Amino acid sequence: MGCSNPHPHGQVWALETVSKNVAVELENQKNYSLASCKSSTKATDQHSCMLCDYVSSELNTSKNQTSGSNSNRIVLENDSFVALVPFWAIWPFETMVLPKAHYSNLCQLLSDTFTKIDSSNVNDFQNLVDNLCSQTPTSSNSQSESSNTPPASKLVSDLASILKRLTNTYDSVFNSSFPYSMGIHQSPVLDHPDGKYFHLHFHFYPPLLRSSTVKKFFVGYEMLGEPQRDISPELAASRLRSVIPRD
Repeated sequence: MGCSNPHPHGQVWALETVSKNVAVELENQKNYSLASCKSSTKATDQHSCMLCDYVSSELNTSKNQTSGSNSNRIVLENDSFVALVPFWAIWPFETMVLPKAHYSNLCQLLSDTFTKIDSSNVNDFQNLVDNLCSQTPTSSNSQSESSNTPPASKLVSDLASILKRLTNTYDSVFNSSFPYSMGIHQSPVLDHPDGKYFHLHFHFYPPLLRSSTVKKFFVGYEMLGEPQRDISPELAASRLRSVIPRD
């Protein structure tokens, strides 16, 4: 996408400020979490996570779906991740990949030990890299955040698996190489005070609509008013599920 000669490439954006889209997501997730805490009748400081609750809701809908119902927006899932078509999607086959458990960033996802990192200390960053590569604790008193936390190797394997299956599924929709823009949204770095509210997720924005040569374009009212969906999220999810390649 974005060029006349299709080719795979990746970019990492490191900015002095939090970009607008991520900032909006962070603010909404923070507000949701704080509001849920205030409205809770339980004597606890435990905050709810917006995307944790959303994933749970979508999984429950999928599990409880009755025969003939078409409310399922789940495309793929494994032990650690789920790929779904969000109800607010605007691209025809837009999806999100989210961890089922709460992880704010890739460092948490990849490390068995959530070691406090001093952002100004180069040695701390090197220790983190060494820890991620070796899958061993960086210090004797490092502990997992939860005894139920899967090992990093399992999380990495599940993430690689669902990303591969999803992109292969895209290629099966029109039996062609399916273009898309994929982005990773995670909590801001350098110990951002609101980072704990953020739920790591992956966005997939593919432009194809009716065939390998017919793309979605935002024109007219969609540019001047608001985006319009060409197919419903439920229909898009159903179409994707129907062409999932066998393992």
